[in-house]
Amino acid sequence: MTFPSTPLLDDFNRANGNPGANWPDPGFANDYAQISSNRLAGSVNCAEAYWVNPFPANTEIYFDLFATANSDWFLSFRLTSAPTIANYPGGLNNGYQLHAVFDSAIPGNRELILTRNDTAGVIGSAFVSSLGSGSSIGVLAVGSSLKVYHKPSAGSWALIIDATNSIFLTGTFSYINQCTDTACAIDNWSGGAPVSGDDGGGGEGGGDPGGDPGAPPTPLNSAPLVRNTIITVQGTGAIGLRVSNTAYAFDVKNEADIGIQVETGGILRAHGAMTGSVTLVGTGAINPLYSDRSAWNTSTYPGRHAKDISDGVHIHHNPTAVGQTGKAPVSDGTKWVATDVATQTEIDAHQHIIENMVFGD
Repeated sequence: MTFPSTPLLDDFNRANGNPGANWPDPGFANDYAQISSNRLAGSVNCAEAYWVNPFPANTEIYFDLFATANSDWFLSFRLTSAPTIANYPGGLNNGYQLHAVFDSAIPGNRELILTRNDTAGVIGSAFVSSLGSGSSIGVLAVGSSLKVYHKPSAGSWALIIDATNSIFLTGTFSYINQCTDTACAIDNWSGGAPVSGDDGGGGEGGGDPGGDPGAPPTPLNSAPLVRNTIITVQGTGAIGLRVSNTAYAFDVKNEADIGIQVETGGILRAHGAMTGSVTLVGTGAINPLYSDRSAWNTSTYPGRHAKDISDGVHIHHNPTAVGQTGKAPVSDGTKWVATDVATQTEIDAHQHIIENMVFGD
């Protein structure tokens, strides 16, 4: 599935003041988040609100973020009940939290930390240097898979945290809290049940799934078979297939900037997978299936069997036998070629000539 795949839910384009019925006040000792200049704004005392419409358990949430180096905010999701004072501590504590923390040791960076709300146990983290000023943040929760995406204001979506946790699988509520900075605000709140699609990430089918500019790669975990597909992903550094487990690719033409990226622990078994670039991360591996003659990245893999296809010149490992009666394969320094050899009659005649030269008649 491609991230994001769900529609806009709230653009906050309305009068300044209370955000409305879709964003109730949780009732804690913080400020109630307000609309300000068509955004849901923060405050120095921590401004909060929660989305009253439950998301499905398998869900994605994403939004635009406006913040400064001093902004502190967090998103809680998959909460098992509405995060209100009446449900405290259960509602707010039973779920996951994505928290932005300023790191003074790395100027210009903020650390995004994914935790469980009930224990604050860290599930995953990542440093982001361009968090704010119209960048976007997103989470994708499907089963025990928890992923965090980031998109710079003038860039493309990228996966920055890829983690698993199975403690909270059924929660449906979400909550936003923005602290310490009136400049902190969110816009274009979006989300819902992720939409599956054949973009080369997990289904069978043919045809061109089209190019989603800047879309992040789809991990091949749950349905690791791709065949008879053209994959086109536009954008600098765009990845067509990202493999983090064991996956199979048959007759796939990959037109992404980075055709295939195999991550640590991942293995791609391929046959006829045409790609211009293969990137291995850590212990990631790509192995051709038996009889594969696809055009591999010959700069990285010069010894692959099908280098002749990549070069456009088909080199036969043994010359064809048709029309070559009596010839033998002899190397010309590059390949085996059909070469004339002397018959026994010719050898006998040649030997007779030499004997005559030496001994005479």
